[in-house]
Amino acid sequence: CTAQGFMNIMLAMTVATYYASLVLQAFLGIRNNFNEEKYRWIEIPIHLLAYCIPCAYATLIALTENINPSGTGCHYAKAPRGCESDPDTCQRGQDIGYFIYIVGLSQMFVYFIFPPSVIMALHRWMKKVEKEKSKRHSGRGMTIVRDKARKEMMHSVYLQIAIYLLSFWFTW
Repeated sequence: CTAQGFMNIMLAMTVATYYASLVLQAFLGIRNNFNEEKYRWIEIPIHLLAYCIPCAYATLIALTENINPSGTGCHYAKAPRGCESDPDTCQRGQDIGYFIYIVGLSQMFVYFIFPPSVIMALHRWMKKVEKEKSKRHSGRGMTIVRDKARKEMMHSVYLQIAIYLLSFWFTW
């Protein structure tokens, strides 16, 4: 059960971190005109964050014997299902309540605060770029076509990110 719970915790936290990081990568890509050389650096910190933090968390939970049968499988639970009310006969797991709250709030940030914040920053940045370009260019042939194509591409990517985020929330 401990191994199954360890893997469940790792999977849940790692996948969510990668999904949240996609929004960040899209933002950096748009911001740098899709020049990978300028935003490729973010990949290493994302991979480190996605594996090291969930691994440390799952290891701590396993070492403190807080992975127990709960619901349809094994996950974080101070005691096996049905034993919470009888602490004498089947107590298992050390008390790490505050740590669980900190991790839970961190996950809420990664799921519900960070991605929309990045999308809003992207939207504001796109509006700023649009405004600056309209001031600079009075409208000359190819410049108008290029700016229109760039605007359509940025708007398309923005919509894709928003749709992705909504689907992430509904499926997670």
